[in-house]
Amino acid sequence: MLISIRDLKRQTGLKKEVSLKFKFKEIGGVEVLSPVEADLVIENRGVGFKITGTYRVKLKLRCRRCLEFFDYELTGAIDEMYTKKPYHFDEKIKLTKEELSTFYYHGDEINVREMIRQNILVSIPPYPLCKPDCKGLCPVCGKNLNYGECEHVKEKEEEIEENPFYRLYVRLMEEKYGKGIKGHKREKR
Repeated sequence: MLISIRDLKRQTGLKKEVSLKFKFKEIGGVEVLSPVEADLVIENRGVGFKITGTYRVKLKLRCRRCLEFFDYELTGAIDEMYTKKPYHFDEKIKLTKEELSTFYYHGDEINVREMIRQNILVSIPPYPLCKPDCKGLCPVCGKNLNYGECEHVKEKEEEIEENPFYRLYVRLMEEKYGKGIKGHKREKR
């Protein structure tokens, strides 16, 4: 996505607002469901062009607990610097951290597509969840517990309740916090 900066090159401090809409098939192995919408401000800073703004995109992510796919609305901020591309790079020169995070332009246009792709890529959550209280999968049979409990969970609860140490634990908690405290079952008598 090319943006003309010919008018901005004339004077330091000039700004230009741009709204863009373009598509990616995937970003870093993640399917993109909607076009990327970006609202940007480009400012001539003398030494280069500062680009600030926001972007919006819908992605298809896989929940880390239940492994189901879900739609994820991603909105992020952009704050990047573009400087004029040097005529040649010496492969033996070590680049500084600033130089590594700087984008380059050549001529009278800036290509923001790769910059926006990189911003989206680093904003994708590393451990996405379909919902905050996702119950995940049963470790015994693999059933998605968001759709209901499986027999293994009920059997395990009955086994725990019959354990004499669990009954002792419940009794101690009731003595300390009172009968019927939330999260603890009363002992069967």
